[in-house]
Amino acid sequence: MPARGLPRSAICYSEESRATALQSQRCGRHDGENPRQSSSSGRATRYLNVSTRPQPAGWAPRKPTKLHSEIAARYTDLAYEFTRPFSPRPVWEPFHTNERLLTCFLYFSPNPVVPVAALQDKIILIMGGTTGLGWSAAQACVRAGSCVLLVGRNGSNLEAAVAKLGSRADGLCGDATLPETAVQAVEQAVQRWGHLDGLYHVAGGSGRSQGDGPLDQVTDAGWSHTLALNLDSLFFSNRAATRQFLKQGEGGSILNMASVLGFSPSPQFFATHAYAAAKSAVLGLTRSCAAYYAPRGIRFNAVCPALVATPMSERALSDTKTMTYIREKQPLHRGRAGQPDDLDDAVVHFLSDGSRFTTGQILAIDGGWSLSEPQSTEPEACSDSPPAMESPAQRPERKLRS
Repeated sequence: MPARGLPRSAICYSEESRATALQSQRCGRHDGENPRQSSSSGRATRYLNVSTRPQPAGWAPRKPTKLHSEIAARYTDLAYEFTRPFSPRPVWEPFHTNERLLTCFLYFSPNPVVPVAALQDKIILIMGGTTGLGWSAAQACVRAGSCVLLVGRNGSNLEAAVAKLGSRADGLCGDATLPETAVQAVEQAVQRWGHLDGLYHVAGGSGRSQGDGPLDQVTDAGWSHTLALNLDSLFFSNRAATRQFLKQGEGGSILNMASVLGFSPSPQFFATHAYAAAKSAVLGLTRSCAAYYAPRGIRFNAVCPALVATPMSERALSDTKTMTYIREKQPLHRGRAGQPDDLDDAVVHFLSDGSRFTTGQILAIDGGWSLSEPQSTEPEACSDSPPAMESPAQRPERKLRS
């Protein structure tokens, strides 16, 4: 049987195809050097005979160096996806049946070549995948070829999301702040698809309505609620996924959602200190786990968005002063709030094998937030604002005592 995700049309095991290839060899055409006309399509094609002999266990075929110029110009170690019948897709793996290496003929044609989907046949668990950033990422992952299990608290949103994604999606309605939810989600993904390849933890949110704010105003309930929503839930999902990866013994990828507020505060407009503490803790947990589990092939990375247009950010998006500030704080694209799909490519990359040599990285996708200091917006005088610092010119001269 072909390897997982390999189109059957890319491999010919039949005696007819074998005879055709051998006939071409007798005519002096080998290793893709000379084109022949395909009787079925009339297009010039090239073939490659990977191997015709049994080989010892662990043997890997040598990568060919003479390919069609259109393939050679775009060749990488990635596979290639079909754009039409018999478009090129090189495969460098031997296929064994009853301890015998089968002959594998790959046919190449001068059709356009595009990279294979980055997440082809991977199983991704998305905690908080029904709205905002999580929903956008879920769609991107499915487009990239993966199957996704979405976890959300709102049953109607979850049902609509799974229905829109189709047969490559499944859902679990549950509260991410409860440890059993993550365990159930991992078990459901494994039962449905047989294994788990990646986790993207998005679930979280503001605790402002529950009592988060400047430190002297944070309530006990606000602190507990915000940390449970943004840190406890992430801890539960990361732990459940890591246990499954260790059980599978094949590694895996975990991507966590943090925030620029975890390392780049904004005291005037976003003074929610419990939230900032939780997101800072996410960064610490991500890097610490990355170091510990790297020898086991489990990767941990984090993305840090700034202000993004999601249901969570409606208060900021509707405030004129905040958006004036954002236009200078996030100056890319003439200053705007981010959109959920601004993160999608990075999410797919971190969950794919393209990041197989990347772990412990913190990526700010912030429109320039962490590099910019707005000049036109001055802090308003209010009781909960920190006291202004005196400049050296404003300080009175103080005589030293002799």
